[in-house]
Amino acid sequence: YWLNAVNLLGAGAPVIMVMNKADLRLKHIDEASFKDKFPNIAGFLQVSCVSGLHLPELTEALRTAFSKMPHLLDKLPKRWMDIRDELQNHPGNYISLEDYCAICRNHKMDRDQALFLSDYLHDLGIILHFRQDPVLADTVILKPGWATGAVYALIDSLDIQKNKGRFKRSELGRYWDKEKYPPVKHHQLLHLIGKFEMCFPIAGSVGNDEYILPELLPHERPSIDIDAYRSAENLQLQFAYDFMPAGIVSRFISRLHFLIRQDHYWKNGVELTFSGSTALVMGDETQKRIRVSVSG
Repeated sequence: YWLNAVNLLGAGAPVIMVMNKADLRLKHIDEASFKDKFPNIAGFLQVSCVSGLHLPELTEALRTAFSKMPHLLDKLPKRWMDIRDELQNHPGNYISLEDYCAICRNHKMDRDQALFLSDYLHDLGIILHFRQDPVLADTVILKPGWATGAVYALIDSLDIQKNKGRFKRSELGRYWDKEKYPPVKHHQLLHLIGKFEMCFPIAGSVGNDEYILPELLPHERPSIDIDAYRSAENLQLQFAYDFMPAGIVSRFISRLHFLIRQDHYWKNGVELTFSGSTALVMGDETQKRIRVSVSG
């Protein structure tokens, strides 16, 4: 799965396959077949972190792989790196945009230069700054793990799991540590999770207070007239994948939640309505297929 994911999303990034605990066991794999299917594999190593077996070879393999990456020797202004280091050493999980710009001013950079740098650091994953988003633009997240931790705190909540992915915005204090995730940031965090396409508001809930994590939706399909979508008059589409990454359907549901018909959505599918037509979208992870039937 991970080799396929890297192959799909990694833009040819080199991969080194490493088996640890070689002091306890040996496992042989068909390296030639892996290499044939994934030509970006740069090496196979069996190591032991206890005995140090082959760790020097692993270090050298990493050096070699890095040396062949074209952007390794890009020259960057020293003050960029000084600002990066200051941000990484900052004790907070986030700062305001104005505080970030103040740090940059201390390093002789104006606001436009600071915003250009924030885009660069955001692309590298060092910080998160969605400066084109009006809800998130004024906050620079210094520790991306702080944001992902908020997501997993919801996904790992037994209460939300038992409630089939449903939770209330007004009750976020139950799931998030108040010191780490102060209530004043709840609105932005929820918006950010929605931007990651990992949750959406339930249409028609009182005060738009209820949300759904589609990753936790039940596998059972709700009561939908499936036969109506089998008509020869319907438009039938099928998307077939050699490799279908997990989460495509749940992200699709999040992205088009405003088109959901009634409460017709589940873990691997959704019924949508638009301009007098309806559509049934269903994913099949086993067969690596997504089927779409449009009626109307």
